[in-house]
Amino acid sequence: SNVHEALLHVFKGGQGGNSKTKVPTAKRLRRLHNAFLLASLKLSNYTAPITALMTYANIKAAAAEARLREQINAGIPALAKATYITGHIDDFVQALEAMVQTPGNHNSAHACLHGGGADPAVANSIAGCRSTSFTTAAEATKTSMSEALNGQTGTLSARDIQTTRGCAFTASHNAKFTTTAHANGVTFGLGMFTTSTNELDTAAGGKTKRLASLSFVATELENLKKLDAATAAVTPAPDNFDTLKEIIKAADSDDDMAEALRIVNKAEERKTGDDLEKQIKTAYGESYKTGETPFLAALKQAKAENSATKKQEDILTLTAEDLTAAISQMLQALLSQANAKPTCENQMGPQNPEEVCNQIEEQTTCNRTENCHYDSTKDGKKCTLKKEAKENQETRGKDGKT
Repeated sequence: SNVHEALLHVFKGGQGGNSKTKVPTAKRLRRLHNAFLLASLKLSNYTAPITALMTYANIKAAAAEARLREQINAGIPALAKATYITGHIDDFVQALEAMVQTPGNHNSAHACLHGGGADPAVANSIAGCRSTSFTTAAEATKTSMSEALNGQTGTLSARDIQTTRGCAFTASHNAKFTTTAHANGVTFGLGMFTTSTNELDTAAGGKTKRLASLSFVATELENLKKLDAATAAVTPAPDNFDTLKEIIKAADSDDDMAEALRIVNKAEERKTGDDLEKQIKTAYGESYKTGETPFLAALKQAKAENSATKKQEDILTLTAEDLTAAISQMLQALLSQANAKPTCENQMGPQNPEEVCNQIEEQTTCNRTENCHYDSTKDGKKCTLKKEAKENQETRGKDGKT
């Protein structure tokens, strides 16, 4: 049924649904950990701040996963109950249609529904009582389970029910099926429906109010609103450099960042006030509140290939698959370098040492190459010959040595 589809569509995180935030948020935070792992391989000079960010991502991911478990525990019963009470009109009418004494005979003496006597006549009269007549399909604009369910509540006039929807269902509660819709129309909600303006006596002697004001409808919607609120409380994972920069700029007011720094610094308690400020500046740079620090400048340049575009892009925007591939490539490259450590001198050939350094783009590779130094603040070529090596080269040149 469409109401079931609407519920499941939103609960599973369908287009526009709030519940979609938790699972992807946890996954994105785990992916963020890999992005920082790749950054640590590329930016060997900034191990401390990157380790803090990796720890921060892990803390956030664990929190998102815990909230997801809470949502599942609270959400499944609420969803199951809401879905259960949507045993809606098409199921009910089809059940009545099937109640006949003799198959194929829908005359007044042999069937709950009758109006024309034969099966086709009855089927035609109740065609509008089936399927989507009393529900709306899942919509991308529905942003929560409660909103999706609320779309299943309303009132149809007699003209709506008979002329527009073609559901000529029971003109009288005391009579069997006729081909005229009840003058009161139909009031429906969460799949339940009634054509009475009065309270309905139940077999047990209890009273049920007209559907538009049925308390359980409002109760279930409120329960689902609470669930939606819990879902919305999850903070999205940063998915690009600029978003991450804003997080670092606000690090002094972020409890999770304080906890990450506590873990990295192996402290027994989180720091606060000036002590926390000192930790943050040590990790991310003195001017972290402006977002203009050497670390952030270097991190902004940390890129890897996007397999879809074949371009070098911000590592925070890459998929988990692309990050895994980039990490693997970096580890293989580092292993090769460890087995045969390069030097400027033995790679010179027709080039001078300065040119050898300038050709290296990765910070880690640059710093592992003897006599080369990586300066992330420089414009253009960031891998350059160390000052001492350059002076030695100039001295050898003056002496006529090669």
